[in-house]
Amino acid sequence: MKSAASAANSAGAAGLDRLAQTVDGIGPTIGSIVGGKTKADRRVTELVKLAHARNLVVHPYTVRSDELPKTVESVADLHAVLFREAGVDGVFTDFTDVTAAWLKGANLR
Repeated sequence: MKSAASAANSAGAAGLDRLAQTVDGIGPTIGSIVGGKTKADRRVTELVKLAHARNLVVHPYTVRSDELPKTVESVADLHAVLFREAGVDGVFTDFTDVTAAWLKGANLR
């Protein structure tokens, strides 16, 4: 049996329909929400939109200021992509102070 995180990462619409019968939200990897190999080819996937259409909250993992994806320049850029562009509801992070400060500065929390 797949873990919920694994299922969320590979879930299409049908997979999210199944998950929505038993869970309130998903915790996919950041890479399943923000695709690409560099900032130049960065793209936001449809996962958050599909999850929200099924009333699922989305909290990707793990925002770390010391291990950034190659698709962003800074942790602030990562927060902006996740919250503003992708529309996530929250994040898992090892740097709660950084995320809380960004959310406050962005007037999102």
